[in-house]
Amino acid sequence: MNLKFKTLIRLFSFLLVNNLTTTYLLATDLPVDEGIQASKLQISDVWIRAMPPGHMMSAAYFKVHNLSSESISIISVTSADAQSCNFHQTKTVDGIVKMQALESLEIPSQDVVQLQPAGIHLMLMGIKKPLQVGEKIPLLLQFSNGTKIAVDAQIRR
Repeated sequence: MNLKFKTLIRLFSFLLVNNLTTTYLLATDLPVDEGIQASKLQISDVWIRAMPPGHMMSAAYFKVHNLSSESISIISVTSADAQSCNFHQTKTVDGIVKMQALESLEIPSQDVVQLQPAGIHLMLMGIKKPLQVGEKIPLLLQFSNGTKIAVDAQIRR
C-alpha cells in the first residue's frame, strides 16, 4: 500500500470513530462548521427539528447572510440521510395554513434570509434513520454561482 492510501485510510478511520462527518464531505473537501463562510456567504444556526420515531419527514432551519453585491440563490440541498430536501414556505390563506414548494431560495445582496418554523423552511423527506437529539446530520447547499457549502445540522426539539 502506498503512503497516500495509508494516510487516507487512517483519516477515514479517525472520522468514523469520532462520528465527525460523512464520506462525501471528505471527497469534496468542503468546510463544515456551525458558522460557515464561503466567499461572500455565511451560514449559521443550522438545526433540524427532532421527530417522534417512525416519522420520515422533518424540517431544517438556518440563517444565510449574503455579503456580496449580487443576489444569489440556493438551488439545491442534499443530505446522505434523506432522500430529498426541498424548500417550502408556510402561508395562511383565508385562515388555512398551507405549505408552498419553492424551486430555489433567493438571498438578496447584502441581506439575511432566516429559515424558521411557520415560515420558509427546508423539508427533509425520506429520512433514512431515526433523528436523535444532539446528533448532527450533514447538508450540502449548492448556490447559483457554483459555490457549494457543507454544514452539519444539529437535531433539536
